[in-house]
Amino acid sequence: MNETNIYFDNNATTKLIPPVIEEVTKIINTSYGNPSSSHTMGDFGRNLIQNAKEEIARFLNTKSKKIIFTSGCSESNSTILQSILVWRETNKTIITSPIEHSSVLKNCEYLETQGVKIIFTPIEKDGIIKLDDLEDILKMNPNSLLSIGWVNNETGIIQPIEQISKLAKKYNCLIHSDAAQMVGRGKINLNEIDLDFLSFTGHKLHAPKGIGIIYAKNPSFIRPLIWGGEQEFDKRAGTENLIGIGGLYAAVKERANDFENAILHLRTLRDKFEEMILQNIPDVFVNGCTGARVPNTTNLGFKGIDGRALVAQLDLAGIICSQTSACTSMIPEPSYVLQAMGLNEDEAFSSIRFSFGIDNDESEINFAVNEIKNKVDRIRNLSFLNRG
Repeated sequence: MNETNIYFDNNATTKLIPPVIEEVTKIINTSYGNPSSSHTMGDFGRNLIQNAKEEIARFLNTKSKKIIFTSGCSESNSTILQSILVWRETNKTIITSPIEHSSVLKNCEYLETQGVKIIFTPIEKDGIIKLDDLEDILKMNPNSLLSIGWVNNETGIIQPIEQISKLAKKYNCLIHSDAAQMVGRGKINLNEIDLDFLSFTGHKLHAPKGIGIIYAKNPSFIRPLIWGGEQEFDKRAGTENLIGIGGLYAAVKERANDFENAILHLRTLRDKFEEMILQNIPDVFVNGCTGARVPNTTNLGFKGIDGRALVAQLDLAGIICSQTSACTSMIPEPSYVLQAMGLNEDEAFSSIRFSFGIDNDESEINFAVNEIKNKVDRIRNLSFLNRG
């Protein structure tokens, strides 16, 4: 690995922060009991799980009995969406958007083979759901399940979930939101926004990989994806991941205690980065810049550049970034999210996502912008010479 190693891919995953490392180390060294065991070591695990649920519930402004631990957002999304198969009084229809995470879209593909109707609602060029069109679809398909991601992982665009939720309830629909990119980057108050289900994963918030949650307003609506023991209110079998749960507990507590400063830091870095790029490199455009965005994310298109080549060149220089979701980055195709927003293949291929974390600083921004300018100039010059 290059010694520089500037990490601007925090929407893919984040580094563990010191309070998380401390908590995880303590659990590894001292808390090896099974939480389901009826002895003092089991008691410790059960208490840790309950404390973590209460901390997460406070962060989301809900109740701990509505929190179910899973292995991550993909499992959470799968569990929620596949529960539609056993709902008796619900229209077997899922309404979603074409820019959802692959864990939603792939589940929809599977559920379609099981007789579930899938409807995609249109989006604007900035990536925001077209609310009028969504209402027309809901009106024609009452009692359905609506699944809309709170924040798009590639562009950082924030959907108007409160308005979307009100539309869903107007037509008696259940609503789920994948909030993997929203938790810790924007305020969430589940007392004010009427969601039936929410999912997120710890590793986007400096917790370990392999831990996530389901929020279920009514847990009886959840059909287990994994069967076995009675863990998690009999909704997710298997011995609980105490290391992941403890790490998520510490990560949520840390962000809750310093939320405003963290958001300000992320926004300052993102805005400075964007400003410097646009000032110093010609023919750059910002995807989704006209919509509300989470503070840490920018998606930039470099006209005339193959983004794959630029990402590789930056990697060699020790600057880590990406083009799409980590879950789809191995597919040699342009971003389906950007194409759904109206970009053509060349524009989508020219676009790169930069996502910042609380451990980034302005010196990294200055270094990275200079390197990006040099790489872009070099690629464009080589392209010009090859055409000549």
